[in-house]
Amino acid sequence: MASSVILKHPLTTLLSLSLVIILCLSSCAPDKQQENAPEQEDEYLPDSTDTEGMAFTEECFQLKNTICELGLDFVRLGDSIHHISLDQIPEGGWKDTILSGSGYNWKSITLALGNGEITIEGDFVDERLPMENVYRAPVNRIRIETTDYQTVASLRVGTTISDINSLYPDSLIQLTPIPSFEAIQITTLDGSHMNYIIADPGNQLSTQYGGQPTIQNLPSSSEISAIVVM
Repeated sequence: MASSVILKHPLTTLLSLSLVIILCLSSCAPDKQQENAPEQEDEYLPDSTDTEGMAFTEECFQLKNTICELGLDFVRLGDSIHHISLDQIPEGGWKDTILSGSGYNWKSITLALGNGEITIEGDFVDERLPMENVYRAPVNRIRIETTDYQTVASLRVGTTISDINSLYPDSLIQLTPIPSFEAIQITTLDGSHMNYIIADPGNQLSTQYGGQPTIQNLPSSSEISAIVVM
């Protein structure tokens, strides 16, 4: 069952926009990142791929409940948010929302799954433009907050920092505190579109390490609370 809501300038919307801007600092220009990233070493296996780069291929999208580099089996980055097929969403249903903040409008679709949620968001559109542009904007963020989906390398919500460490060398892991959300974003500097969010209650870890924590500072038991593809 679907529902539609329009929200105008709520605090949570502004925080959402802030989170996306922070994420974009390291994720919205993958070509530039890839150009400056260290050369891939043979001894590690990136989370988002296997030895044949499966996460970048059509084959990945045929895998049930798999997080690929460019999206999921039913939605990809760049798709028109207006034409996403939601036929496979279970009885939990979905909510269609138009969000507004900082001079922009954007569409958000939240899917309720058995073990969490997936949120799909369209690109930001200048609020002075017709709403038709919002409804037809391309998808540019997919936030997975459910254990129902996992990456090719089996990372999912609930897996730990130690799992990320086993896949990437420290030199390719970058941490960015997000104080407004009491969270820390983990980005891999290999051109990946995937970002991993770790909860940081009270911003204790960020504060303890002067706002610049490293992967070594995080408890190995810290769990991924969300995976954002963008």
